[in-house]
Amino acid sequence: MKRLIVVGLLLVGLSALLIAPAAAAAPTDLNRLASWFPESTLVFVSLRTDDDYIAVWDSLLERLQGVVPNAEDVQLLGESLDNGIAEAFGGGDFQSTIRPWLGEVASLGIISLETAFDDNRRNDDEVPVLAAVEITDRDAAEAFFDDVLTTRRKQTQGDFITYQFRGDNREPMILALGADVALLATNDTSILPTEMPAAPLSAAADFNSTLALLPEPDYNISVYLNLGTLVESMMGAEGQFAMMDPTGGLLAIAGLAPSQVWGFTVLDGRSLTIDIVQPYGGAYLKRIEEMGLSVEQPGPVNPEIVARIPAGMPLVMYGNDLGLLLRNGLQNLRVQSDMLAGSGLNPEDIEQGLAQATVAVQAVTGLDLETELLPALSGGYALYAGLSADAAEATDMQSLMSGGFPAEFGLLVEVSGEGVASQIVTGLETVIKAAEPTNITFEEATLGDATGLRLIAQPDQDMPMTIELLILATDNLLFIGTPGAAQASLGADGGLRADATFQAAEGLLLENASQVLYMSGPDLLPLVQLAGMAGGNESEVEQANAAIGALLESGTISTATADDIIYYRAVWTLPE
Repeated sequence: MKRLIVVGLLLVGLSALLIAPAAAAAPTDLNRLASWFPESTLVFVSLRTDDDYIAVWDSLLERLQGVVPNAEDVQLLGESLDNGIAEAFGGGDFQSTIRPWLGEVASLGIISLETAFDDNRRNDDEVPVLAAVEITDRDAAEAFFDDVLTTRRKQTQGDFITYQFRGDNREPMILALGADVALLATNDTSILPTEMPAAPLSAAADFNSTLALLPEPDYNISVYLNLGTLVESMMGAEGQFAMMDPTGGLLAIAGLAPSQVWGFTVLDGRSLTIDIVQPYGGAYLKRIEEMGLSVEQPGPVNPEIVARIPAGMPLVMYGNDLGLLLRNGLQNLRVQSDMLAGSGLNPEDIEQGLAQATVAVQAVTGLDLETELLPALSGGYALYAGLSADAAEATDMQSLMSGGFPAEFGLLVEVSGEGVASQIVTGLETVIKAAEPTNITFEEATLGDATGLRLIAQPDQDMPMTIELLILATDNLLFIGTPGAAQASLGADGGLRADATFQAAEGLLLENASQVLYMSGPDLLPLVQLAGMAGGNESEVEQANAAIGALLESGTISTATADDIIYYRAVWTLPE
């Protein structure tokens, strides 16, 4: 049995390889083993198992060997596979023992979660799982498993050779070898098909239509989630999570939730990418709207707001229609608090808190929060942070401290409505001055056509340098941040659009993205150096520098919406 576990771990190791850019498979081809799974399958994962995985994964591990301590402990995948086979069988290697019969794809399906979420915690691990592996030589596979499964019951069932045995925890398992597929069922052997199901997952309209929504033509791994049934399994009346939905309001819409799909691939040969697609239309959307929930989504980002972000910022967030996002959050909080009233939340407390926030906003800005202020924030917004130019070039604490406040940051929001941005600034100024903060002086500030307030925090024992903060407004912009950031964001061009690292990352964002998070590897390096100058462990700083330099050019998360479908994408780009 130990040897079978080793084989399983080796195959799982293959499944973890997300970065093979060559020969990635179209979603339908990658999921061709879905014909062996019932259409009611809750979770379905498909992945490549071909040789390209090993070579490309080894290239990433070689990068790691160059930047991590104890590099000798980082073993290449090819070596790990061979060593595992040799240890389990007393000799041989992956290519001679498994590759002769292993095909190019494998799939795993969770058939039911009833035991995981019922009220009996002792059976939580007894979830029925079905795995399928494409095989190219049944005779070779049979000889292999004859050797591996020394304690088993072997017989012929139809066109399959089956092996019945028990796992390490005595759970029942059955393995079936067909002409071109190997099937393994755990915990519930009755789920093993010895012929294709009459109603397979591969023929399910929802399964195929959801996979077809993935934006790229090829993927290395895909994950299909029957979301509605999954949520019902968790929130059902007898489930462990029923307490989260005491009124049944959430469960009322759970069964209508459309399925979700994930895809893992590589773009441009070095950008590790995860795509997530979630439809939300049809009966599900109708039911949500009837309940008073809001899923209205913002439109694409205004390119002008992106152009105002300074170059050299390692951490950036930008998007469109901040007011809509906040309005949705407030509305959904009210509705969901009523649904969860029996779980410890008090809807009256939440409503009181929102009322107090509304009064506070009105007192500061003179605007009603939900009918005036939030609708005015319907344009683009950007939030960013990084080091000042002097701090980024500092080589020691003395040069760092002599260069002034080391950080640059800014919040920039497009504001509609005549005089609204200036009204917000005036209200903030009134509140800040009324607080009578110590060691802070105030000045009127002007920058181009922007006017507002300059706050100057004088040095003290906690902060031995002067800090300046600007709160400025133009006819359609509100800015809060440092003077350097203000110069860039309220000038003609912030510079980010001309940054080569950002240009490459922007090209991999979802089309018509409405929200974006961006991280720049090269611009993170000065922050790591700053940690070292502030007393960080020198060895750890060197390792962090090496790791970022070898493994991160940029990272992004983007969101887009089209035709009642939400798309999410996360990208990690390796340096060339």
